[in-house]
Formats: sequence, structure tokens, C-alpha cells
Amino acid sequence: MRLKRLLLLTIAATLGCNSKPPAEKQLPEWLVKEMPKMESLSKRATEALDNAEAIELIFLVPDENYGPPMKEPDAEYFNWWKVISRVPLDESKRQEITNRLAADINANWKRGGADCFDPRHALRITTPDGPFDVVLCFHCEQLWCFYKDGKRLESQAGISKDLQPVLDQLKPAKVDRQPSK
Repeated sequence: MRLKRLLLLTIAATLGCNSKPPAEKQLPEWLVKEMPKMESLSKRATEALDNAEAIELIFLVPDENYGPPMKEPDAEYFNWWKVISRVPLDESKRQEITNRLAADINANWKRGGADCFDPRHALRITTPDGPFDVVLCFHCEQLWCFYKDGKRLESQAGISKDLQPVLDQLKPAKVDRQPSK
């Protein structure tokens, strides 16, 4: 019995030694074509964060049916999404979020995301060149950017979920809009 086990282990080890390492994973063609745009977007977003005069954190109503919606007359919108609340960031929070997001973008921009975009967070970055909007979806781990005129830049970049809990801590408590009795 012991000899059979030893023989099986020897055969398994020998076969394992002759096997070739797995081929490096090939990226899909669409992602290879998208890479220069993704790199440009990540550089522009990082540049906007570096030059920020002010940053406002915006909490959004998630809606994966993005695109100019049928807007409710009394609601506030940020690009294509309905706003829940806005929080101006003080200097310490601004610096923390800027550093973490810039590092995250630089580490993850090459990653292709899922085919969804259901954002709950956004940043309005005020720069000397005008507003630069970053819309974040931690579900599919992507960000989209909108520039001065409100037009979406032609790509997305990968992010991680690491920043979400930091942003969520800044969300104001819900305000009860029901009249008290």
C-alpha cells in the first residue's frame, strides 16, 4: 500500500515537471484598443485631482439606465443621475480622498470593468480650467469622467472598492421630510 502511494506521488511529480507554464492571458481585442483612451482618462482624472481647488462629494440615486433621463421637475441632477445629497469636503478629507483615489486610479486603470454602470458616488472637482466630474461605480469598479461642457470623456477607468467605505462615512443622515404630528 505504501509503495503504491509512493509510486503515484512520483508519477504525479514527474508529470507536473514536464508540464508547460500556462500561457499569459490574452486581453480581448476591444480592451487592447481601449487602453490608450483609458490611460488618457486616468491621467486627466489624476491631473484634475492634483489641481483641485475644491471637491464636493455627491451621493446619487443608482440608475444603470444611464443617459439623459426624463428628469423630475423638482429634482436635482448631476450629469445623468439624480442627487441624494452633496457634501463639500474640508481640506483634510479632500486630501485623503484625493490621495486614495489618485493611487487607486493609477493602480487599476487598465482593468476592464463589467458591462454595467450603476453609480452611487460622484465628485465635482473644481479646477482652474473648470469643473471636472468623476462618477464612481463600486459595483462594477469603474469611473466615468465628464469635462467642462458636461460631455462624457470617451472611456472609463478601473477602480477598486477600497474607497467606498471612506465615502459612505461622509454621507449625511437621512432627513425625514414627513411633517411631524
